[in-house]
Amino acid sequence: MHYLTKISGRFDELSKQALDNLPDGAYGIKPIEEKRTVDQNDALWRWDNLLGDFAGYTTAEMHYLMCGEIFGWIEYETFRVPRKTTRNLSKKQWQDYILQYRIKAREIYEYEMPNFGWDDFTDTETVR
Repeated sequence: MHYLTKISGRFDELSKQALDNLPDGAYGIKPIEEKRTVDQNDALWRWDNLLGDFAGYTTAEMHYLMCGEIFGWIEYETFRVPRKTTRNLSKKQWQDYILQYRIKAREIYEYEMPNFGWDDFTDTETVR
């Protein structure tokens, strides 16, 4: 896979070469949306761990419970699953998810999440 890079209205040389080497056909080009960082992802799993410990769930259970509470559930006869997970969220969707996570933790579990960020988890004490 090759990502095309356009700077100041022009493709860079590597992108020009990639375009020239494409076989004939129809292609679609769309901008790549910024995704969360690895540190942000790690911080979310730390939140899942903190809230899971408080509520009596494993970290993974808490992650999927919060995805379901925020994104909604798909109901089956004997079980339910979240409509989606955090895997492919854009940067804006990610920010909205973190805001909703804090609100849901307060509403459902009466738990006040610590500030969000990798450095914020060095102290495991939280305000309850």
